Amino acid sequence: MAFQGVITAGGIASEWTYPYTSWNGTDYECRLNQTGFRFIPNVKLASYVQLPPNDQDALLSAVASVGPIAISVDAGAWSSYESGVFSGCNMTSPVIDHAVQLVGYGSDNGVDYWLVRNSWGPHWGEKGTVLLFAGHTRVFVADDSFRVHSNCPACSTDVWC
Repeated sequence: MAFQGVITAGGIASEWTYPYTSWNGTDYECRLNQTGFRFIPNVKLASYVQLPPNDQDALLSAVASVGPIAISVDAGAWSSYESGVFSGCNMTSPVIDHAVQLVGYGSDNGVDYWLVRNSWGPHWGEKGTVLLFAGHTRVFVADDSFRVHSNCPACSTDVWC
């Protein structure tokens, strides 16, 4: 579990203090193994809870009462998303390929949606988020939704809802 690894490591660094460098396909050595590199954790996790798989009520309750939820999705059709409620998810044979953060929910002209923060930057979608149609009978996420408890007080306020 990645969350257990973060707890064991004593936290996780931010993109600013430990940036991703292999975006162009080049593999670089992990800097954590280099002499003189100082690991500065931005967030430390205290614990996490796995939510029941494909349970919209559990997701709704958790995001409303606790805050952001780590989820896995099929983002194969997201590349051209710009705005509005997105209903192009593959509901018949999804390929779960992307980890994102469920940060809220809402309704746009009577259409219910999940508010999901993506990692593709603030210029993608609606300021880095996608509004996913919530009217499907199946939940759009895989069987690995987690509620994470952070011991970083400032982190709980970082929600785009």
